[in-house]
Amino acid sequence: MYIQGKDLNISVISNITIEHFFGMHINSLFDTPSEINYIPSNVCFENRHIEVMQKSDLILVWLNIRKLSPGILSNIGFKDELQIVYKDVLEYIKVIYLKLRNEVNSKIIWMGFEDYFDCLHEVVGNILHNYNFIDRLNQEIKDLLSETSDIVIDLKRLISYIGTRDAYDTKGLYRWNSPYTSDLIYLAAKEIFKQFRILKRNEKKCIVLDCDNVLWGGILSEDGIENISLASNGPGQFFQDFQRFLLTLHTLGIILTVSSKNDLSDVLKVFNSHSEMILREEHIASFQVNWNNKAEQIQLIAEVLNISLDSIVFIDDSIFEVESVNSILPDVKAVLFKKENIYSSLSLFNLSLDFDANLIAIRNNTYQSNVHRTVLKEKTASYEEYLNALDTKINIHIADDLEYYRISELSQRANKCTVGKRYTVSEIKEKISTKGYKLYAVDVSDKFSDLGLVGAFGVIQLSGIYYLDLFCLSCRVLGRNIENQLISYVKTNFKDIKVESCIRTQKNDGFIDLLLLHLN
Repeated sequence: MYIQGKDLNISVISNITIEHFFGMHINSLFDTPSEINYIPSNVCFENRHIEVMQKSDLILVWLNIRKLSPGILSNIGFKDELQIVYKDVLEYIKVIYLKLRNEVNSKIIWMGFEDYFDCLHEVVGNILHNYNFIDRLNQEIKDLLSETSDIVIDLKRLISYIGTRDAYDTKGLYRWNSPYTSDLIYLAAKEIFKQFRILKRNEKKCIVLDCDNVLWGGILSEDGIENISLASNGPGQFFQDFQRFLLTLHTLGIILTVSSKNDLSDVLKVFNSHSEMILREEHIASFQVNWNNKAEQIQLIAEVLNISLDSIVFIDDSIFEVESVNSILPDVKAVLFKKENIYSSLSLFNLSLDFDANLIAIRNNTYQSNVHRTVLKEKTASYEEYLNALDTKINIHIADDLEYYRISELSQRANKCTVGKRYTVSEIKEKISTKGYKLYAVDVSDKFSDLGLVGAFGVIQLSGIYYLDLFCLSCRVLGRNIENQLISYVKTNFKDIKVESCIRTQKNDGFIDLLLLHLN
C-alpha cells in the first residue's frame, strides 16, 4: 500500500506503553516493513530524538490524560482548581505541538483524550455534568492542529466500537504503564493506516451506480415512477439516506455516474421530477442507461470521462452483474449492494475533509462537459481537426502557496503521465524552500470549460545544471498533446535539463521513456 520501495518510518511520542502491540498491528496492515521509534514524551525534544523524527513519514502523539495530570478526572470538589489544571494541560499540549511543527515537516497524528476509565459513574450514574471537559479539550486540540492540516483521532469513538471492558487492561496499567488492550491498539493502528492512505490520496475516484434497488427500491420499468420505494420514512428511507451519503461523497470529490438497464427518459424523469430524490441530474457526470451489458456501459463511462478502469467502483444489487463485471473488467472494483454492509463496503474510499470546494466544482464541471467534447469529436473529420476545434489554452506559471494542495493531490493521483514522485503539501513546501528550486503550475481551458490546475513540474538548479524533479499531468487532459507541449516548454526554458530520478510503474513506463528521449 505504501509508496514504491520505501520502508515506512513512524515516530511515536507517548507517556504510556503501547509498543508490545502497536508494531505488530502496524506491520500487519502495511505491505512494507515499518521502522517504529518510541519516544517518551518527557524527552522528545532531545537532539537525538529530533533527528529521528525529522526522518519520519508520520509522527503519532499519544498522551494519556491521567498520566499528564493524575486525579484530574475525579477532582470534582474544586472547580476553580480544575479550571487551572485544564489551562495548564492545554498550554502543555500547545507547547509540544508547536515545537514539533517547528522541528519537523512530517504529518502529525494526535490521539485524542478519553475519560471512559473514570469510575465516578459508579456512584453518580451516567449523567452529563459540569466536569466533562475532555470533549472540550479534544476540540481545542483539533482546532489547533487544523491550522496546519494535521489531524486528531477520536479515541473515544474507537473505544465505543469494542466497549470499555474490551478496551482497558487494568493489570497492564499497573504493571507496565500499558492501559489499553491489544484490541484497542489494533483499532488505533487501523485508523492510522486509514489516515496514511488518505494522506497519500484516494486511489478510487468514480462510482458507477445501478438504479433499481440501489438508488430506489423497486424496478422502475415494472413499478412505474409513482410506485418506487423512496421516502423520508418507511421502507424507502434507507434509499434516501444512501443517496445523502452519495451526495456527501460527491461533495468530497467523487464522480457519480449511472449504469442502468432502463429507458433513459424514465430514469431522467425520476432524477428531475421525483420529490423524494436527493441526487439530481446535475450530480451525475455520465448516464449510461440502455439495455447493453453493464461492462460495456462502464467502459463507455471510462472513455467519456477519460479515467482509468481501476479508479472505478461499480455498485449493483445483482450478483450476476457484479460477477460479470468482475470477469470482464477485473480492474473495476465491483461491490454487491446489500443494505446491511454497503457503507462498510465503501470504506475502500480514502477521502479527506480538507477539500477545496471550488476545485471539486471545476473538476465535476469538466467531467460533465466531456459529453459535449465526445459529440464534437464525432462530428469532426480527424483527430487533429477535433483538437483544433477544442481551442485548448495552456497557462504555465510559478505556483503560489494556494496551489500547493492541488499540486500535492496531482502528484499522488497521477499514474500515467508522471515521473512517479508523490509529494505531500509539507514536502512541497520543503522543496520550495530549497535554494534553486522552482515549482510550476499548469492551467488548461477549452471552449467548453475551465479545466483548472491539471499539471505541475518542479525544476532544481544544482551547480549550474538543471534537473527535472517533479512532473505530473491529470488524466483528464491526456490525449490533447499537452504532455508534449510541456516537455517542449521545459526543454526550451531550461537548457540541457536532465531528469533527476523516476519511479517506474507499468502505467507510467511509456511516458518516462518519452521524457528521457527528449530531456536526457
